[in-house]
Amino acid sequence: MSTQSKLMSNWRWWICSLLFVATTVNYLDRQVLSLTYEEFIKPEFHWTDAHYGTITSFFSIFYAICCLFAGKFIDWMGTKKGYPGSIPRTPPDQLPRKRRKRSVPPSSCR
Repeated sequence: MSTQSKLMSNWRWWICSLLFVATTVNYLDRQVLSLTYEEFIKPEFHWTDAHYGTITSFFSIFYAICCLFAGKFIDWMGTKKGYPGSIPRTPPDQLPRKRRKRSVPPSSCR
């Protein structure tokens, strides 16, 4: 196996592992809602367990259906155009602004 083909195969596995980690974090983030239900969501919105179950069920079903169409769309468009297009772009007025320069250097604060 040549060096270039070995690098390409390693690069592909690196991208695959990054996509796996991103997907795992995505699903874990969605599960945090269930952990905060009793302490924050239930008192704030006055939901019963039935309300919470209905809302999460509808969300899960809608999410699954959208994923089916998103997969077909990415297959049609191609991954080189589809994945960069799926990343939301931040409007310029919401970008972080430059920090002000400190009047006292950090080293003199010790």
